[in-house]
Amino acid sequence: MTRNSEKSGFSWRKIFLFFLSLITIWWACSHQADAVAHRSVSLAFPNWDIYYGSIWLRPGGGAWISDVDMVPLNGDEEDIYHFDKVAVEIPFFQFYRSAWDWDLLDRMPRIKDVTLHLEGGSGPMQWPFSREMALFGNASASPFEANGCAEDGSFTADEFPAMGLEAKPTRLTMAWHRQTDRIIKEQSIETPGVSRVDYRGELLVHDQLPLLSSLGSADDELSMAEWHVVDDGFVAARNAYCAKKDGVSPSEFIERHLSTSQRTLAAVGMQARESTLSSYRHFVEQGGNLDLVVNYSPTIDGSVRNDDDWSRWLARTQGQLSVAGRSTALSVRTIVERPFPETDQYTSVWQILSAEQAAQVVASATATSNETEAPPAVIAALAKRDKEPPEVALKAPSEQEILYAETEVVEERPDLIEDYAKLRHEVGQRFMLYVKGKPRVRVEIVGIENGVIKIRRYLRSGWLEQGVKQASFVRAERVR
Repeated sequence: MTRNSEKSGFSWRKIFLFFLSLITIWWACSHQADAVAHRSVSLAFPNWDIYYGSIWLRPGGGAWISDVDMVPLNGDEEDIYHFDKVAVEIPFFQFYRSAWDWDLLDRMPRIKDVTLHLEGGSGPMQWPFSREMALFGNASASPFEANGCAEDGSFTADEFPAMGLEAKPTRLTMAWHRQTDRIIKEQSIETPGVSRVDYRGELLVHDQLPLLSSLGSADDELSMAEWHVVDDGFVAARNAYCAKKDGVSPSEFIERHLSTSQRTLAAVGMQARESTLSSYRHFVEQGGNLDLVVNYSPTIDGSVRNDDDWSRWLARTQGQLSVAGRSTALSVRTIVERPFPETDQYTSVWQILSAEQAAQVVASATATSNETEAPPAVIAALAKRDKEPPEVALKAPSEQEILYAETEVVEERPDLIEDYAKLRHEVGQRFMLYVKGKPRVRVEIVGIENGVIKIRRYLRSGWLEQGVKQASFVRAERVR
């Protein structure tokens, strides 16, 4: 006789298999969520130490992570930054189809779009979240955030109340979109009540590596980049706060900010020209919106991206800077690097610039006077150096800056010189020099002696002059 459970189709075996299937699916998707979470965070912060609280499956595709602590490469416990929660978003079909690619699980080739929403950010870390956001504060989301302040090198969120800002926790968004021949990279830092900056860049790629299986290839080429800043009160609050704290007027602080921002650029071998400095001045005075859009032609390949010579970047850069709806061409030139001192003596760029200017005053007085005691004018200048803002570098360059500053390029001069004899007409001009059997070097032509072209190279220890014989000369490319 057949039992009732069998007549009605009820079977403990079917129930067991049903729940076993659910558990298997849940396990596979949870395993996928865990793998995606780790891969995505590593894609965003390569080589950082990341500590997780918990990771859960996000039913819509991806994962949720709680209590994420991050320490940058070469950082320590004082550099820690915390996010309360992170949402890793993967399109539904990309995520779930990838979960069943058992033989390809390690590569996840179906995942082509990844977005990380990191919320509730706080901490003392000043290391930038990414290379693209190097000039923006982690909490302020503003360029050159503390430049001009006498004691502050940067700001953390717990300082905002003293500045009169009602800030909410920082949010960070990072996203990647893989297309056939390129990767679109997007980033955003936002502290509501303070400021926001959005970044978008395009990388041309020549391989078919899945998005999450690589941290980037040396063959990638950067073709464009753009930054959009929306000030939400930080600029005005910073200007007033530092001016009052340092005992100067807001207008004096603005001059400090501009000159120290120039000094920050000089540390990596760049200098803003007057038109670009004037546009940025408007942003420093009024706040509002700032947009920078840059196209690279030719693209920035691996050899240029990993080169410390910024002249190679700038030679390929065409940019537009827009402030308050007024647009102007980005105009920046290369100068010889003036790295910041490797010492803990200074806490701000203003202190470094003030010390450099004071040293220049003393050196100038020493060179023009044989007296053992400095002239009264020098003593007065030193006494007032902390009260008076320095001149903006473009308006009153020091002797050292005049010596280092790149000579303006005359348009009719050729960019490439392959005739050794023509170098004699390029005295004072800067070139990338190629000679046989040696790596290229950046030089200045200083003259000719006994038929041999004399060049000047800048080393960190000082200037070095030497001759270049015609037999070893290959070519010279003008530095723009």
